[in-house]
Amino acid sequence: MFFLKTVQGIQPEGEKNIVRGMENIRRQKKKKNTMINLLKRYKQQEKEDNEDYEHNIPYIYEHILLQIFAKIPQEDLQELRYTCKFWNKTISNNKFMAQNFLQSKSSLLIQFRKKFAVTFKSKLLELDHEGLGFKLDHFANMTRMGQFRSTCNGLILINSILRINRSRAIYRFLVVNMVTKCQITIPNCPSGCRHQFCSLSLVFTPHDQKHYKVVHISSNRFGFEILTLGCAGNQWKVIPGPFQDEAYDRSWDNPVSIGQFLHWDVESDFYILSMDVYNETTWKTYLPHYYVSFRIDRMSLIEMGGHLCFMYSYTTTQFDVWVLKDARGQNWQRSFSIFAESINYLLPRGASPIGEWENALPDFQNLVTLCSLRNGEVIVFRNLNSRWLYLYDTKIKELRKLSELSSYKDYDVLPYKSSLIYWQNAEELLSRETI
Repeated sequence: MFFLKTVQGIQPEGEKNIVRGMENIRRQKKKKNTMINLLKRYKQQEKEDNEDYEHNIPYIYEHILLQIFAKIPQEDLQELRYTCKFWNKTISNNKFMAQNFLQSKSSLLIQFRKKFAVTFKSKLLELDHEGLGFKLDHFANMTRMGQFRSTCNGLILINSILRINRSRAIYRFLVVNMVTKCQITIPNCPSGCRHQFCSLSLVFTPHDQKHYKVVHISSNRFGFEILTLGCAGNQWKVIPGPFQDEAYDRSWDNPVSIGQFLHWDVESDFYILSMDVYNETTWKTYLPHYYVSFRIDRMSLIEMGGHLCFMYSYTTTQFDVWVLKDARGQNWQRSFSIFAESINYLLPRGASPIGEWENALPDFQNLVTLCSLRNGEVIVFRNLNSRWLYLYDTKIKELRKLSELSSYKDYDVLPYKSSLIYWQNAEELLSRETI
């Protein structure tokens, strides 16, 4: 009897708990349904807003938006990419990227290295659109990324060394766009080269199937190693070296890149080595037969205005500039000469031209030509004796000596133009519409 009375006393309390539980469940369901309805309403509103935006935006796109984007720095455009889907689509458009690249300023990448160091300090010298004015600043905090070996359409080929300990290091390649923060790691070469005394170049082949290729050679015996970025298997291709019938045991320097063509100075008095990277063929391009006594240490090869240029310091006061209009031809044309007496020489601020031999106009036979900027308008020289850097404007015939790099002795330079090239996976680099 006592047990039955106890159960009867508890039963009403249990029913109350069950009722409360059911009410809680109903409240949770109602709250969940409310959240779902709010979320659906939000998505519907977002869809309607996007439809209204996309309905009205083409008029802005055609007449205003691209003009605005063309005047915005690339770093800011990269941030605007994430504002909305339409802006991301516009900025990622291949034609817009190509047009934006043409408008970007010509620059000079400068890397400084301490003795026995594996990391580099990098600066960017950005030229004004006219004259020899420039801005020099640190470049993208790249002190730990390794050595710049080649540039192409805003992409940088980097030889990176990861030091594990004193006796062990990992060598690897990276292709990086510092503006869009995209990068791709390249597998090690079949030759096992450590890339200290070899030739490397990043090349864009502008044909129906537009590809980026890395070309490497360290030994004529092993041959050329070529990798197409984004290719199936991500494997290097090896083709025979160019000098199969003759001995060539010298080290290879980085080539001069003009479009899909590469040109190497192979320390010959008669010819240079050329390659069409698209069909992977090589041939000898013979030098101008003009000079009675030719000295190889006075010649330089650079890209100028989209053509191969042969610079020769004929005397201590004269540079001759030869241009090869047809990359596959052998017809050199002497374009112009640079004479010391016709130059307006600009010294660094505060420097005195009187009584200081280091501020005198340099001996042309002590100058080596490094590259050209601004579509060939500006030529970059370096003094072999003092390591000073000079800029020469071919239009106004001014030579400017740069004091900003006077404290550095060991440095390398590369021509560079930034771009908005963007990819989410390596396959997107395999076949492109423009750059």
